[in-house]
Amino acid sequence: MLVPGIFSPTVAGVILQADSGLSTFHGTTSYDITFPSKDPTLGTIQWESKLAFDLGATLWHVGLGAGFFQNRLILKGSYAKSVDEYGGKVRDQDWNYNSVVNSVYEPLMGDTLSDINSKVKIYSVQAEWTGVRFGKNDHGRFFMSGGYERQDFGTFTLYDIDGYYSGLLSSDGSVQTIDKTYTDPVGTYKVNYDIIYTLFGLGYHVGKFEFKTDVRVGALDYRDHDEHLLRKKTCISTGTGLLGGWDADVVWRPWKGLSLDLSGRITSLSADGRQIQTFYDGSGILPIPVDDHLSSYQTDLGLTLAYAFDLHPSSSAASQSK
Repeated sequence: MLVPGIFSPTVAGVILQADSGLSTFHGTTSYDITFPSKDPTLGTIQWESKLAFDLGATLWHVGLGAGFFQNRLILKGSYAKSVDEYGGKVRDQDWNYNSVVNSVYEPLMGDTLSDINSKVKIYSVQAEWTGVRFGKNDHGRFFMSGGYERQDFGTFTLYDIDGYYSGLLSSDGSVQTIDKTYTDPVGTYKVNYDIIYTLFGLGYHVGKFEFKTDVRVGALDYRDHDEHLLRKKTCISTGTGLLGGWDADVVWRPWKGLSLDLSGRITSLSADGRQIQTFYDGSGILPIPVDDHLSSYQTDLGLTLAYAFDLHPSSSAASQSK
């Protein structure tokens, strides 16, 4: 969650800005795991499982920023949390790839849907530097930023299963349709991202409006913790990856100090890691390395009200009178 920028190039003092607002957060996240196993009769079997989650929430956020050196340097911090979760679906698909098995059964062993929702928390700190100002009265600027962001999603909780299992998974060898709701959860999932990013942007002031856009790139660590309660299994994945994003803002300043920011944000994440599966029925850890690929696509549309004030108004007035 990027804090809206402060832009007041004629002010010489230190500027503080506090803000608060709401945004709608949407997207998807998928985890794709693969691992091989050896069978004395069938040979190598390649297993694959993919979970795809809907993301949907209304976020409330607060932020604080400080501008220095006529706002060439801006330090920002923000916190956001979900105040409403829209829910959605998680799709669970499993495949079995083996020439002997696939001569009888389709590779897709199971395809099910479950209702979910998840609480969201996002923490962010950022430093922004305006390197070049241009245009009439320096109304345009090129800027760059670097920052850290933490995203916490959890816990997704599943109570129902709706779909089918192929003959490979069903008890009688035929396709089995599933539509069942459990009193207790059948599974829980949560994921955390630690993100370091940099962005490069352009801003331009027109009257009481500022238009800003930037591109964002970064690196991330992730940790995914899944509890497969029906299978009595804990799965923990860790890994690293990259992200890319695009941000756009329209900031309206009706009078001094007050601003209203309409912002949009698109983020794409991709990462690879390893998963450890531990069975808590006494059978121990799965002895086969499990490869894990994570991808996520996120959009955020927000509206933020902010107020900025000068800590040295006398020096500002003096600088403006020159």
